[in-house]
Amino acid sequence: MANYGKRCKYGKWDRHDEKVYFITQPGWVKIGRSSQIGQRRMQLQSSNPYNLELLGDIPNRQLTQEETNCWPRNTEKAILRELKDFRTKHTSEWIRLTPEVKKYLNTIIKEQKFIPLDIRKVNNEN
Repeated sequence: MANYGKRCKYGKWDRHDEKVYFITQPGWVKIGRSSQIGQRRMQLQSSNPYNLELLGDIPNRQLTQEETNCWPRNTEKAILRELKDFRTKHTSEWIRLTPEVKKYLNTIIKEQKFIPLDIRKVNNEN
């Protein structure tokens, strides 16, 4: 049974056990959220010819306007918004896995929290 927390002001249940995952295949990363990441990876693998690997995960939570510089949203949506220029044309959850994107995601995974993307800073640290 899922572990549901309090009802947030936007009408959706806040899931305390939910994580944002980063699952990779050659050249791409899938960003999503689940409370059962291993099971989700297997679901994705069943319809994918490439070997999918878990790059990492972080807690999913509601963010404040100060954290995202926009209306409150959850961690997954904030990361997808930051990486909107790297999306596929067909879906917003598959992102091109460029060296800059991989470095950004590794930083998020290491810090275990959402960090706004400053692509200029990422490029200058190489």
